[in-house]
Amino acid sequence: MAQDKSVPPDWKNQIEGIVALQGTNNTLCADCGTSQETEWSVWNHGVFVCIKCAGIHRQIGVHISKVKSTQFDKWKNNELHFVKGIGGNINANKRIEFRKPKYFINPSECQYVDSVRKYFIRSKYESKMFESEQKEDAGSHEMPQKVVIGTFYQENNKKKAFLQLLGRTLYYFKNNHDSYDLTHHDVTNINAEISSSDSNNTDFVINIYQNNNKNQSIYRFRPMQQDDILYLIDWVHSIRRSKQYYTYLDNHNKNNGNGNDDEQKQVNNSHLNRKDLKPSEPLTEINEKDLSQGTILGIASKKGGGARSWRKRWWILLNGYLYYFKEDFRQNKKSKGVGTPQGNVSLYDADVIWDKDRTRTGKQNALMICTPKRTFYVQPQQQTKDTFFKAVDSCCDHLWDREPFDFVTLG
Repeated sequence: MAQDKSVPPDWKNQIEGIVALQGTNNTLCADCGTSQETEWSVWNHGVFVCIKCAGIHRQIGVHISKVKSTQFDKWKNNELHFVKGIGGNINANKRIEFRKPKYFINPSECQYVDSVRKYFIRSKYESKMFESEQKEDAGSHEMPQKVVIGTFYQENNKKKAFLQLLGRTLYYFKNNHDSYDLTHHDVTNINAEISSSDSNNTDFVINIYQNNNKNQSIYRFRPMQQDDILYLIDWVHSIRRSKQYYTYLDNHNKNNGNGNDDEQKQVNNSHLNRKDLKPSEPLTEINEKDLSQGTILGIASKKGGGARSWRKRWWILLNGYLYYFKEDFRQNKKSKGVGTPQGNVSLYDADVIWDKDRTRTGKQNALMICTPKRTFYVQPQQQTKDTFFKAVDSCCDHLWDREPFDFVTLG
């Protein structure tokens, strides 16, 4: 049936009546959720928004968002009929934000940072990130998440700062080559947001602060690349994911895991009954029989814990431990097939990540083995680097026992 594109004489009364409908939340911006001046509509999505959010929709383009003023643009019958049929902002967001995770950043948190508003609206409407039919579920994430490393500038100068998020702990390193952190924080005691900045160096920073006190900042960092808001947003999401995940575990363990039988919540309840892998004691000597049960990784250079020098070592992976030797003891007749490790790295509660931008090691093809007590910097040989990484990464994944966690229900 052909659409009625004529403009009724009472179009203004009709659109104002739709905005004022009870139980629709049409007087509260559908995107930022704070402004009560919703004199604009993205009519092809059936939502009413404030002037700032409407401006972002106009930037996206009419192939995604069709914007009209409720005061000055004349409304056609088909547009009025469509918007009314959606049922208001509440109904529209039930579909458009169906799988929006609770950690996801929102424009209402940082009203003076337009880059966040743009990111959110593009994610919501252009990428349709939160709609149920998406192949990748934005509301679910494998937890515990993999280690995250980052390099930043201080808010007011060019002094670098280095963060590492491993498990439930955020570590701060003073220098890029440090093996030991300067300070660390349990993620359940902190939070993160994007804040506007009065600095001459940037318009925004990541603000990491004590719980419930945004003014009590622990760190305020800006991205290395000017205006790289996505880098900061990814970090905010990573910190919030860990915070919400471990808060969930702590709370439910206190309550003996009593939860809801809802299907999505049962997915999360499985995290309360994770296998508890107890590490065995590391070996002080390793023989040929031990080698047959492990994985020989070969030669890789390792940076000393308190020094910047790198030395070649021979590595094996066995029962959740990385052992390193001065040489391949099998080639030394005096060893009689028995080797004494110079040291070991426990992979229980550890993870591995490439130093892709070389900001931590300054070396090509170097990786970081991050543990709660220390970070190890290792550079495998070119021909074995992928095998080395995959073996360690696979072992860490097994020990963490990662599974999908639902950040929409959280219950």
